[in-house]
Amino acid sequence: MATDPKPFKPAFWLKNPHLQTFWPYLFRFRPKPNYQRERVVLPDNDFIDLDWLKQPSSVKPKAIVLLIHGLQGCSQSHYIRGFACRLYQADYHVVAVNLRGRSGEMNRQPIFYHAGYSPDLDFLIRKINTDFPCLNLNAIAVSLGGSMLLNWLADTNDATQLINSAAVISVPYLLASCAKRMETGISRIYQFHLVSSLKKATREKLTQMELPNILPSWPQSKTFFEFDDAVTSRLHGFDNVSDYYQKASIKHRLTNISNPLLLIQAKDDPFMSDNVIPNPNHLNSNTLLEVYEHGGHVGFVSANGLKPYYWLDQRLINFFERTD
Repeated sequence: MATDPKPFKPAFWLKNPHLQTFWPYLFRFRPKPNYQRERVVLPDNDFIDLDWLKQPSSVKPKAIVLLIHGLQGCSQSHYIRGFACRLYQADYHVVAVNLRGRSGEMNRQPIFYHAGYSPDLDFLIRKINTDFPCLNLNAIAVSLGGSMLLNWLADTNDATQLINSAAVISVPYLLASCAKRMETGISRIYQFHLVSSLKKATREKLTQMELPNILPSWPQSKTFFEFDDAVTSRLHGFDNVSDYYQKASIKHRLTNISNPLLLIQAKDDPFMSDNVIPNPNHLNSNTLLEVYEHGGHVGFVSANGLKPYYWLDQRLINFFERTD
C-alpha cells in the first residue's frame, strides 16, 4: 500500500549542495546487487548489457522498473545500486541499463550515447515489453539519462503503451545553460572529472577504430562545450555543439509526454541554474513537478535524527505504487 509522500527535507548538516551531492557517493552503504547480466545485440550489431534483479518464482512481481544511469555512470553507480536494492525489496523486477561503452567492455560502433539519443532505449523498451507482456514497465532515469528518457517519451507515439510511468531526477533540461553553469565555481570540479572520463573513453575507442568527423582539437577539451563540440556533436550527426544542445534539450517539449511522469529537481543543483527548471504552468496534468530548495545533484539525503536516509528511494516507490 502506498503511503503519503513526504516532501524532501535535508539533513540539518547537509544543506550545502556539494555536501548533498558528495555524501551518497562517499558515505552511503553500497549494497551489491546480485545482478544477472543479459547482453542485448542492437540493430547495428553493437550491444548493450542489462543487469537484472528478478524476483524468485515464489514472489509475484508488482512490475518491472528500468533504471537508466547518468553521464559516465553504469549499473554499479551508487544511486543505481541503491534504487535497485530498494525496488527489489519492494517486490519489483529491476533491470539496470549500461549504456554503450559503460558495462566494462568498449562497444563495437563509433557512437556512444548523448542527452537526446533514444534509439537504444526504444529497442530495449520494446524488447522488455515483448519478453514480459504481462507486467507493467516503469522507468527511473537520472541526470543525462533522464534527458534521454524524456526525449524518447516525447518522440514516441506509442510511449503510453510501452511505459506505464516514469520518474526522472536532476535532469539538465537546457543543455547550454547547464554547460555554462559547470564552468563556474566549485562546479568546475565536477566538469573536470566528467570531461576527463569522456576523454579517456575517447582515447580507448580510438585504439580500436576511427571516429569519423571529430575535431583534432578534442584532446585539449577542458569544458563540456569544448568536448561536445569536438566529439559528441560530430560523432552523432550534429553540425556542432549549438546544434546538439538545441535539438537535444527537452525543456520545451515536455508537453508532448502523455505518460504519468514525476520530475524531481533541486534549486541548488550545482550542475545547473534555476532557468533550467520547467515552469509548472507549462506541464501536462499527468506530470508532477517537485522542486526543492536543497538536494544537490542526485543527492536528496534526509535524516531521522542523526541517521541519514536516502529520500529518493521511498519517494520513487511511492510514485510507482500510485500509478501501477
